[in-house]
Amino acid sequence: MAHTPGPWSVNPQPDPTAPRYATIYVKPGDHTTVDHVAQVGDHLTKHSGDWQANAHLIASAPELLFALKDLVGAVYEHGTFIPNKPVDQANRIIRKAEGRE
Repeated sequence: MAHTPGPWSVNPQPDPTAPRYATIYVKPGDHTTVDHVAQVGDHLTKHSGDWQANAHLIASAPELLFALKDLVGAVYEHGTFIPNKPVDQANRIIRKAEGRE
């Protein structure tokens, strides 16, 4: 399963018709169009500020996944000692992000 390639960004100005929403988008390589990845709002959260934090967390997902995969690869490649539990957790999160779990 593949996701929309990043980097993803959060629309700096919420939609004026729904000011408590943020749109997460990506500009493809040609930068002529914008692909919408997600829209996050506060209609399901009990805390009014959560939607903004959630939008930024979602927007960082492709970069977080890349960094986590890079880190796990470096651990395996260089034999750096890290207890098994964090590496196992990282691999589980990678599988989850890629739709394999």
